[in-house]
Amino acid sequence: MKELNNLKDLDCLKKEDFSVLMVYAEGCEACAKAKPEFEKLDKNFEYDFYQIPLNQESMEFYKKYEEQVKMPVPAVDEDGDPIVDASGKQMTRNEMRYQVVVPKFYVFHGSESSEEDEYGLLGKVDGFNVEQLGAILEQMKDLEVDNG
Repeated sequence: MKELNNLKDLDCLKKEDFSVLMVYAEGCEACAKAKPEFEKLDKNFEYDFYQIPLNQESMEFYKKYEEQVKMPVPAVDEDGDPIVDASGKQMTRNEMRYQVVVPKFYVFHGSESSEEDEYGLLGKVDGFNVEQLGAILEQMKDLEVDNG
């Protein structure tokens, strides 16, 4: 696993292969718990794994991919419970756009890159949900074998 320090380092995602990126925040308890699990995934899969701290510079990257959420996705807390507004209505992530969720995991493949998406985003997993990320990576591995 490679630690990235700035947005220029993200050029390593621009390749014809799968890359997995974890965005984390220093001092975040959930991030600290997710890192060892993320490292285990790195050892179990032949993809390239990277991590980058959320700071002022990487926030541009973070916001870019948050704005790509086009469908209203229900917002949940780290336990999976719905986040509701004052009237009791479940909020969507779009309504919570300015609330930062870390850790966040992104999966990229260079063959999917375009003018709008230079890295080729395939999907993302929000919050401390490393198990879901592992399941997705396992499915990707199976697809590679099937398409082999």
